[in-house]
Amino acid sequence: MGSRHPCLDCGGLGANTALPHGRLCVGCRRRRHYHPKQCPGCAQTRPLAYRTADDTEVCAGCVGQASVFACTECGSEKHPYSCNRCARCYLRELLTEVLARPSTGQIHQRLVPVFELLTTSRRPQTTYWWLTKPGSIAQDILSAMAAGRLAISHDTFRAQLPMDRRHGYLRDLLTAAGVLEP
Repeated sequence: MGSRHPCLDCGGLGANTALPHGRLCVGCRRRRHYHPKQCPGCAQTRPLAYRTADDTEVCAGCVGQASVFACTECGSEKHPYSCNRCARCYLRELLTEVLARPSTGQIHQRLVPVFELLTTSRRPQTTYWWLTKPGSIAQDILSAMAAGRLAISHDTFRAQLPMDRRHGYLRDLLTAAGVLEP
């Protein structure tokens, strides 16, 4: 049986996210997280879900609370992806797995610039989706390069891989990261 607590925002039953003054349902929590506002207390753009003594809605920091919107791994409230981790942490985890040499578990030295470029992208959700969407070739090719099954070179793209848009994009990415010469 689910939670019978009413949501502070919509009034629906099933609110599971506990705040000091009530609870939020999944939908309302998501809305507040994905649409942060400027906090009247500190002027930072953050999810507002906490209340001051005069009933003003502010961010968690302004009332000295730990934020329910913070990533459990890095603490950031930006780039929400799931209830407890941000898209940047999911992306970092995926890229570490994809770009690691199987023999060492460490990111292939030549592919470190790709890791840095992608993990610092402006929209980590989009980068994560690009790597995991059906039909994406990026994970397989980058993993093969990290494992030494494909050489990290323009010759690989010229002689071993199809000349199409997906492969061209990946080649351009490696060039932009400085892994391949222009």
